[in-house]
Amino acid sequence: MLFLLINSILSSQQVILSERGKGTEIIEREISSLMKQYSIPGLSLAIIRNGQIDYVKGFGVKNINTKEPVNNSTIFPAASLTKPVFSYLVLKLHDEGKIDIDTPLYKYIPDRYLEKYFIKGPVTEAGFDFEEFKKITGRSVLCHSTGLPVYQASRPLKFDFPPGEQFRYSPFSFRLLELAVYCIQGSDEKHFFKTDLNVWMKKYVFEPLGMKRSSMIWINEYKKTTVAGHDLFNSTSGEFIKNRYAGSQASLYTTAEDYARFVIAVMNGDGLKEKTAAEMLRSQIKLKEKNNFWGLGVGLEKADKGLYFWQWGDYGLHKAFMIGSSDLQNGLVYFSNSYYGLCPSDEIIQLILGGEHPVFLNSIMGTYTDAVKKWVHLFCIEGVDKGQEAYSNAKLINSNPLSEIWLLAVGDEFLKNKRYSDAAAVYTLAVTDYPDSYKAFNKLGASHILAGNKELAIENFEKSLQINPQNKIAGENLRKLKGEK
Repeated sequence: MLFLLINSILSSQQVILSERGKGTEIIEREISSLMKQYSIPGLSLAIIRNGQIDYVKGFGVKNINTKEPVNNSTIFPAASLTKPVFSYLVLKLHDEGKIDIDTPLYKYIPDRYLEKYFIKGPVTEAGFDFEEFKKITGRSVLCHSTGLPVYQASRPLKFDFPPGEQFRYSPFSFRLLELAVYCIQGSDEKHFFKTDLNVWMKKYVFEPLGMKRSSMIWINEYKKTTVAGHDLFNSTSGEFIKNRYAGSQASLYTTAEDYARFVIAVMNGDGLKEKTAAEMLRSQIKLKEKNNFWGLGVGLEKADKGLYFWQWGDYGLHKAFMIGSSDLQNGLVYFSNSYYGLCPSDEIIQLILGGEHPVFLNSIMGTYTDAVKKWVHLFCIEGVDKGQEAYSNAKLINSNPLSEIWLLAVGDEFLKNKRYSDAAAVYTLAVTDYPDSYKAFNKLGASHILAGNKELAIENFEKSLQINPQNKIAGENLRKLKGEK
């Protein structure tokens, strides 16, 4: 009987190992296929199962020119995956009593620092609502409900809605909370927004969680271990992003394995008081889309299998995604070195975690899994001719398959790469679909100038000026083209 019992246990273990091996084989095949489909040169993946790192693997290459492979110690710029880590630091400081996330942040920051490092003007400046500003707390920053813009675009600083009333993703707001952290930590002004944040991250996050390869600032040894970014045309100059100063918004360098350790800490509330850990993963504000919320420093989705927290990263030519569930004790992290790195994010999550994930229905992630995935990749990788053909077919169902912003952005990339005829072809789609856009006619005129089509350039600048008589760019170009003074 003992022999039969032991034999049964060993047989069961072999079945489990066999199934896991088969699952790993499928994952590796599918990931490689998705990378090829979306022109992603390199990717690093870490999978979490049963609250532990179960699988880590590097795919592809760091640089398509050197062909050096990605491995488990390859460093990637984390982009906005930095924000949850900074948020965790803030919550640890909250637990220590150094900052209260419900105390207005202005109380931690002297006016002179607010004016110099954030508002960029006096608190008494006409048009700036300081009383409204006083409502901003650490909580409203962490759940992106400050009412402040995505980035500061003008002075005086203005609110789009009262703090705490609705969600609007605002990396700019994190700078305010970061400034408060510098003040409560007693930093000298000459150290503001430099390297102190890296010191605190090491103390409160990296060292306790065993994130040995992570840093908030560039380290020279990264030259040997990090990846080069690849653009819309899947080319690279081989340059690295070198953040000399630490920043709460996007300066983190890390590996998939290191970041998975952080995800597990968030899952379990490691290093935080029980109440604080629960607040981090509790809905603080609703997004417009069903079953989408924001917690403290992380997005939240109510999926069919349970609640997940998540964050995406976009550093232009570097994209990343993380997702995890405290209830299910599973999740994943992946980093890529491609502009197209987030295109297969929904497919990767489906492949590894299964179930339906509402996160990909919100406007943030929908951009990557719709506009970039369907159109930008098509035009820039497969060619403008194929793009135009697909676009014409799509118009039979939807009169505006792609927004004006995205059409102009794609045209700009061709223009930047001196592919003037291709740029003109894309801009032509924009003026056809958005005939009231003086900007689209401006850009089409500019592409014709560079392509040597003077008459077409004049025609489009004239149309732009008709739409907007105050358009100085069109007027100036017309005078030059017609030889007028």
